Amino acid sequence: DVTDVDRHGDRLAVAGTFLGASPPDRARGGFSVHDDVSAARVLDTAYVAGDVFALASDGADGYYIGGEFRRVGSVARSGLARILAYGSVDPAFNPTVTRLAGGAPGSVHALARAGNGCSWAAPSTR
Repeated sequence: DVTDVDRHGDRLAVAGTFLGASPPDRARGGFSVHDDVSAARVLDTAYVAGDVFALASDGADGYYIGGEFRRVGSVARSGLARILAYGSVDPAFNPTVTRLAGGAPGSVHALARAGNGCSWAAPSTR
């Protein structure tokens, strides 16, 4: 399932609950960035271990991603991460998505770029 798309310049970023959107040996879980015309993947990003429900451009050819995941590549992230323009995880951006009552993992379902940062929202019943 595709849960969000974002067009920024000549790039189309796709978020969702999928494995693929690239050759099998380069699968990217839940997040992929492609050329808007040729559909070729243009950003080599780390594998997202989980689902990405929302994304937003960071204004510098990178993306904020939010969802229900615990890792992006080898980097631990709690449902929210920033992917830099060259595809790696931003080491300086590591907010905590709070676990819900009973220990269920928290998740991010909406993102919006606000100036030089990002705002996010999560459902209170999930």
